[in-house]
Amino acid sequence: MTMNGNYDYTPLPPEPRRLALPVSRPWATYVLIGLNAAAFIPTLLSSEVVYGYGALIPAAVSVDGQWWRLLTAAFLHGGVMHIVFNLYALRGLGTLLEHFFDARRFLVVYFGALWTSSVLVTLFAAPDSKTVGASGAIMGVLGALVIFYWRYRTLLVGGQHYLTEMLKMAAINVLIGLTPHISFWGHFGGLLGGLLLGWALCPRYEYDGFSPALERLPVGPREWLGVLFTFGAGAALLVWGG
Repeated sequence: MTMNGNYDYTPLPPEPRRLALPVSRPWATYVLIGLNAAAFIPTLLSSEVVYGYGALIPAAVSVDGQWWRLLTAAFLHGGVMHIVFNLYALRGLGTLLEHFFDARRFLVVYFGALWTSSVLVTLFAAPDSKTVGASGAIMGVLGALVIFYWRYRTLLVGGQHYLTEMLKMAAINVLIGLTPHISFWGHFGGLLGGLLLGWALCPRYEYDGFSPALERLPVGPREWLGVLFTFGAGAALLVWGG
């Protein structure tokens, strides 16, 4: 009411509207967990043989041309605690990323980070070292989550908090890579790949002005170029380094 007794009908600003994000039901994460668990069975029976043929040994890749080690090493683990810890982390981080990204983007991030992790280990680790474990790929999942929460830090409820937590987790795991018997280049390479692929594949949304939810846009040519760059750069580095 104004001083002269008349009512002031100036409208109040509208409250901001909260819209739901489109999400996917995770399934690919559980397939990867199953594959890692299945690969651990022969390791229990004959770890020496499994590591001998499947572990990532830089000299075996660059000198002997045993390229399959770039992939197989990520499905082998050095013991019960190693695989339990990794699969626990994969379940938590993987289902979260797949929830926001969808299964296809999640798998590209996972295997892309696996690739960059293996490439950096091959290039910079000791030639006769043996590296096994899904840590590099999981670090990539973490890196993609960092990108997602950074891009939507002011739009998501609690986005800034989650971004801070993901950054802390990433820093801790990179530092863990500096300790004995842990692959720094595996952790760092996976994180780097996840950041690159997370930037390329991070979901974009549109709003039609009526529905209570946003719509996730499909992956376009520009995004796929970012994916090709990540995989191609890794291949080029391997050829150049070899």
